[in-house]
Amino acid sequence: MSDQEPPTEGSAEAKFVKLMAKFLQENGFPPSIIDSRSFKVLMETIAQCGPDYEFPSQEELSGPLTEEVMNWVAERRKKHERAWEWHGCTLTVDSWTHPGRCLHLLTFMVGSVEGIFFLGSADASYATDHADLLAELIEERIDEVGRDKVVQVVTDNSHNLKAACKILMDRIPTLFWTPCAFQCLDLMLKDIGRLQEFKKHVQQAKHVTTFIYSHGKFINALCKKMDGKDPVAPATTRHSTTFLTLERMYKHRDVMKCLFVNEDWSMSSKVSRTETGKSVRDIVLNTTFWNGVEDCIKASEPLLVLLRMVYVDFHAFSEFFSLEKKSDEES
Repeated sequence: MSDQEPPTEGSAEAKFVKLMAKFLQENGFPPSIIDSRSFKVLMETIAQCGPDYEFPSQEELSGPLTEEVMNWVAERRKKHERAWEWHGCTLTVDSWTHPGRCLHLLTFMVGSVEGIFFLGSADASYATDHADLLAELIEERIDEVGRDKVVQVVTDNSHNLKAACKILMDRIPTLFWTPCAFQCLDLMLKDIGRLQEFKKHVQQAKHVTTFIYSHGKFINALCKKMDGKDPVAPATTRHSTTFLTLERMYKHRDVMKCLFVNEDWSMSSKVSRTETGKSVRDIVLNTTFWNGVEDCIKASEPLLVLLRMVYVDFHAFSEFFSLEKKSDEES
């Protein structure tokens, strides 16, 4: 509904939006679920059924309907398995660690010309610091797909997973290990940010954004001047966020300068007289800082372009798979 007029208060559309928000909140679903392809198809199908449609019972959903979906997944897997056998495939291993608990999960997906197939996940908490145990976990999934079918394994660039894949390449001579392109590009951006020529300006930019976000008055004023955008530009990776934020700050540098020279800042703001406030003002009004930010942007731009290409290609591939799946459902 982002491209449409907001629903009128009291209308059926407004009631639907409120009920949808309540449903998502009560059941613990994130708002991002509405961007899911399957959710959109579900909503379209419900609208086509009309007001007299009776929803299936819990027993039906947990019984024959669930079995029907499982059979559909099994049929899809057969198609993928044929592609694995004819063309080979890539086993992608995604790792996730809980920040507050000793929990480490590995997620396995198989990519081929047929698309991406979720193979399963495994608790690797006991194997996190042992490359040989991680190798055994990954090898089990390779054997499940077929040693003669898995051409390469893609993982992140962590030391233990690299060591585990080296063990696997020794065991399976036809296997290749490839680090995640996303992470490699992000680590390259990290290295650029650590260069002496750029490090100071990156730290100064972080100092400015931290200060602005610590004071609601300034962040609200700045967002209004920046057409509703935040100074920080969230991105798909940690260090790309840093350089995209530098781009956004540089684009709106005149707006940021005005924030620290207007009467609200100099006359009525208590923070303008603090050491932190004075240092942030000096940074924003310093031409050397903005020249340094411009150099950071020029150095990072080629990598950011590559990062966008990888991101777009992956999602285009996923969208193609979703559309193909929809056509199977309709047929």
